[in-house]
Amino acid sequence: MGGAVARITGEHIVYVRTGDRKGAGTDANVFMILHDEEGTKTPAMKLNSFLRNDHERGDTGSYYFPKIEGFGRVSKIELWRDSFGLADDWFVDRVALEYRKEKKLKVYFPINRWIKPNKRYIFKLYDCSLPQEDEHQQQRSEELAEKKQLYEYTQNIEGGPVQIKAIPEGENFTDQYSWDIKSMSTKLKLDAKLIGLTSDKWESLQDLKNIFKLSLSEPSCLPRWNDDKWFAVQRVQGLNPISIQLCLEIPENFGVNVFELEPMLENLTLREALDAHRIFIVDLKVLKNLPCKDDRTICAPLALFFSTKQGTCTSCCPVISG
Repeated sequence: MGGAVARITGEHIVYVRTGDRKGAGTDANVFMILHDEEGTKTPAMKLNSFLRNDHERGDTGSYYFPKIEGFGRVSKIELWRDSFGLADDWFVDRVALEYRKEKKLKVYFPINRWIKPNKRYIFKLYDCSLPQEDEHQQQRSEELAEKKQLYEYTQNIEGGPVQIKAIPEGENFTDQYSWDIKSMSTKLKLDAKLIGLTSDKWESLQDLKNIFKLSLSEPSCLPRWNDDKWFAVQRVQGLNPISIQLCLEIPENFGVNVFELEPMLENLTLREALDAHRIFIVDLKVLKNLPCKDDRTICAPLALFFSTKQGTCTSCCPVISG
């Protein structure tokens, strides 16, 4: 259907994006039917372009569906393939549909799955619904059962977290990706050794900037690392947001000076701020006495944070060693 006639008479243009993952491309014959909101459907169309190898890994093919009298807005697509060819496996990222008379109007059908041979899949517009509202319960149940078999769990350590038993073939990196990762890993290790010659020991945040060179560019937030508000934001949005907790009493080992602290509490006394649940604390006592490189002593820091009237959080006491 990739001929000149289809291009002239086509009312809908369908774009099919094959996934960019190992084994995603297919040599099989692919077919599609469009369904409109009233239940009318097009004839089955073979998605094949003249003198072109369709549905290769990472490829997007475009196909024209002829005009059908009385056919309305597309609400569903029906997609399937056969088992023709030596490599018939196929992973589809998405399907986009463009109304030819309205070039700016394009709708999407997320697929994100392997398409099995001789099985017809139904995808509705944007393919998003709660499980109990899915119009195609059997298809959902079958795919869920397949996922449970594909991603089987095992427990390698008694009492430890479960892990996946084996990585499915379709989740593996392509050979090119694997090579790129190995090449980048080698380069980063070499860069790290060169950076380490001039930035092995840090005494200030300014010293820390020395590591951001060669392959490591400076993070955009670097100029704000000395800002109290930014420091507080990292406690909530950083890698370990559960470390910050409500503070009801100041720990005895936290030598906080009330007279230095209260000017930062928006006219509240420390007791009033604690009772109003506006003081929070990070206490990293878990780090105390941990062995450290070069026989150095690691600190077990504490920090206080204050919730302002504007709903933001700011550091109100410098980090000290507990």
